[in-house]
Amino acid sequence: MSSIERTLVEIRDDPQHPLRERFDQALRTFIENLQHSPQTHARAEELKEEFLDAEAVRRFSASLWVDAKAALLRSAERVRETESEGGTVERGLTAFGEAVLADPELVAKVDAFIADVAANLVERYQHDIADLITQTVKNWDAEATTRRMELAVGRDLQFIRINGTLVGALAGLLIYTISKFVP
Repeated sequence: MSSIERTLVEIRDDPQHPLRERFDQALRTFIENLQHSPQTHARAEELKEEFLDAEAVRRFSASLWVDAKAALLRSAERVRETESEGGTVERGLTAFGEAVLADPELVAKVDAFIADVAANLVERYQHDIADLITQTVKNWDAEATTRRMELAVGRDLQFIRINGTLVGALAGLLIYTISKFVP
């Protein structure tokens, strides 16, 4: 056994080993800096971007997509050939969903992951989304939109209009009354 192996065994077996304590302290410091130091956070973001922009990472992710696509196509072809009580993909997705639902901790992780992805997408594309919504609304025909809303909402729209008018009038009356009695 080499001296490096002996040292690693000692660190593994001794929770109070000085190297383990130094490593743990360095890790705690790094985590603290990552959470509270703008410089550390910025550097971590730079490293992440460099990693994601690396040619090897792009080739790897592209090859993953190609392999996954090929596997899906092969699976779809087999399903088409053996179409009976549900295909392989359907059974696989169902089994995956049932496994996730059976593990509350995994459900929480999946929920957190989806929320993070959604938040990042919204943050990254918020201006594009706002532009799309703005353009879509600008292109609406006011009369046609009003007719569609009235048909969709029906009698509730009249109720909303009446309530809005009454609440607005009461708020106006209250503000007027207060302005007359308060100097």
